[in-house]
Amino acid sequence: SSGINAEYGGMTESGSDGEVSDTGTDKPNSLYVPGSIRYSLHLQHMQRKQSKVPTAWDKKARRNIVFGGYNFDDIQESHMCSKLYHTKRKVLSLKNYHDEARAMRDIEKFLAHPVVLFKVHHTLWEDIVEEMICKLCSEKPELNLNVNSAMNSIISNEADYVLPECIQGITETPHGPVTEQSFIVVIGTTDAVNENQVVMALLEQPFNFGKMAEEIRFICIVLCPHKTKQTKSAIQVARTYATLLADDRLRHNLLNTHSPEEFAHEFELECTRIHKEHERREKIATMSVKSKADDKRNQWVPGKDMLNDFKNRIKYYPSDYTKDVRDCISIQKIISTTLFLYFSLLLPGISMGVLDAKYTGGRIDSKSVIIAQALSGILWGLFGGQPLVVIMTTIPIVIYIKI
Repeated sequence: SSGINAEYGGMTESGSDGEVSDTGTDKPNSLYVPGSIRYSLHLQHMQRKQSKVPTAWDKKARRNIVFGGYNFDDIQESHMCSKLYHTKRKVLSLKNYHDEARAMRDIEKFLAHPVVLFKVHHTLWEDIVEEMICKLCSEKPELNLNVNSAMNSIISNEADYVLPECIQGITETPHGPVTEQSFIVVIGTTDAVNENQVVMALLEQPFNFGKMAEEIRFICIVLCPHKTKQTKSAIQVARTYATLLADDRLRHNLLNTHSPEEFAHEFELECTRIHKEHERREKIATMSVKSKADDKRNQWVPGKDMLNDFKNRIKYYPSDYTKDVRDCISIQKIISTTLFLYFSLLLPGISMGVLDAKYTGGRIDSKSVIIAQALSGILWGLFGGQPLVVIMTTIPIVIYIKI
């Protein structure tokens, strides 16, 4: 590369000694070191500028038409592309923080140890990405993250240094969809990380990242491992932060911050707002369900309450008669209690029956009173829900019969 000078981005590179210096000075610049990604980018630009791109048809080529045919003898070989570059655009829905709990956990995990670059200023967007990766390595040294590996997962060298996968916002207008050019979420998948990593940056001035990304102020990089659950995939995590940045109110508040701490604090306030909104929605939903239940309960249906009581009580009916039968002592107590109640209720029944027979001319006697008292006690014990209630004939009943 001796003797070749390439001017790129206001820098001049000398190939004789591999050093890069500012234009017009001999002071070496350590940022452009041979072997780095930025150095390779400069070499690519230099080679494209110095090389001559062949045209599809040379000026000396002749097209001879003979009865509708061509004579290709004088036509030189056309220039063919060396590779094809595939791009795909897909519309994603905004993240629903109220129904997708994983989204809020991802944000809370980021806020526990936020990695934020503030007022970043570079002339090359590759420098911005590399500084963000270096910031992640310095903030979390336990990751042992390789910068070049992470950069290769974000930047596609084969496609002339472009961002192969990213997410931006779209606004629907009467004239069609318009891309939101103030933020971009860059996605990278690499085995250099074991779990999702996020780093954010606020640029000092709007930066041109290419077509439909010409005024970027916010950039978020999401690094995810290749093998992960669907809910933790790179696309899902990137959707979470893209949905946050899609709120113009939040972006306005972030632009007014003066430090990385204030930047992270705005995200905390946004999470608090989301939690309150979630609680408000849950309260409204609960009140709606309760209102419908009250309306349904207030509708009058004959025998509805008796049926509800029976449904609520039916599962306890067997235990009313079996739970106390455990051993010989419990059986002895049951028999003694039954005999005591039998004789204690039999004598009042006989006496009340005699009075009823006197007042009714023998139509209701002691036999009828004892049978009615036994049947009412059995039916009450089975269907009354309170089997221990004692049913017996009393003086008020006799007075009522007399009247």
